[in-house]
Amino acid sequence: MSAHRLLSALLVAPDEDPPLRRTQRDWVIDAALFLLAVAFGASALHDQVGRGLDGPLLVLDAIGGATLCLALWWRRRWPLALGLASVAMQAFSSSAGVAALIILFTVAAYRRWQLAALIAALQFAMLPVFRSVQPDDNSLPRWAFFTLVVLAMAAVVAWGMFVRGRRESRQERVRHAEAEQHLLLDQARHAERTRIAREMHDVLAHRLSLLATYAGAIE
Repeated sequence: MSAHRLLSALLVAPDEDPPLRRTQRDWVIDAALFLLAVAFGASALHDQVGRGLDGPLLVLDAIGGATLCLALWWRRRWPLALGLASVAMQAFSSSAGVAALIILFTVAAYRRWQLAALIAALQFAMLPVFRSVQPDDNSLPRWAFFTLVVLAMAAVVAWGMFVRGRRESRQERVRHAEAEQHLLLDQARHAERTRIAREMHDVLAHRLSLLATYAGAIE
């Protein structure tokens, strides 16, 4: 397979896209995730300020976190684009961490697993850059920090794939039920046409029998 075909296979949208309109349940979930991302982002930013984060990097960190948190409202429509945007945010913004994980989950839930793995790998690749520009957290060894991040990303991707698989299974059951309903309807129509044809045949045979009787009597 050529590189162009491989790229096309990865970037083609999946068989199903999120609905254009949010349901009431979707609004509740999106609002809860937005508040969760804002709360954890503010907490992470506060911790980094306590470790010495200031100046332009503090401003960029806050802007990046706020931008990615606001972008969560459009995560269902453009999961891949926001996933790529989250990669850049991961390089310098501590307040964008939870929002980036939520977007990673959305990519796994609405796009192919290869794309979710790609976004996760790119986000992980930004961690050394993040550690080099942000004040270092001495509470965890570097290997422990990276291990926790890998486990968190793996859990998020697995959860998103599980949600997608369950949704596709439910839709497959609905399609199967609709196909069975159409089959039963076609069988009922066929049975009705067969009954009508049989009745017409019986009526025609009866009248032909009468004609034959009349003809014999006249003869």
